[in-house]
Amino acid sequence: MMIDMITKELKEKRGEVPVRGEIFWDYEGLPDDLAGEMVYLRYKVFADAATPNNQQMTQGIFLARVTIPVYGPGTNEKGEREIKSYQDQIVSLSDYPEEFPSSITNEMMLNGDFLVHNGTARIGFINYDPTRANLKFQSADGPFLLVKETGFLANYVRAVVVIFLQIFVLSLISVSL
Repeated sequence: MMIDMITKELKEKRGEVPVRGEIFWDYEGLPDDLAGEMVYLRYKVFADAATPNNQQMTQGIFLARVTIPVYGPGTNEKGEREIKSYQDQIVSLSDYPEEFPSSITNEMMLNGDFLVHNGTARIGFINYDPTRANLKFQSADGPFLLVKETGFLANYVRAVVVIFLQIFVLSLISVSL
């Protein structure tokens, strides 16, 4: 009995999800104000053997923690309902198991407004592989939660500055020779 529990914990830490099993990932340090922003979930899942040559279609459902406000009976100075507390619920991101290829990087677009609460997010996955294979998520291949940090102009200016610095360094090297 104890060996089964230890084996289960080790498989979860490696990212292995048995058939009809689930796994969760917690993300911290996210910005709180993602109203109207899209967040991308990038992942690569492997079926049975974790090799790129073993490509097959697999199925699963992604889950997310959603924090719902619980309102009290009163209102505040602005006439808005007061939030008494928050309640966490795990919801499915699709109504049925989605089919996606294994051993290939996949992306899913999510609404960041309902996903992130107090700078944290929780994403889960349930394995519904039709061949009853265990699915594996390697830590090097995600899942990663991609959040937009800057806009186009900031990225463009940064890229131009880096290019000019590279040209400057190359010109210094050529002048010194």
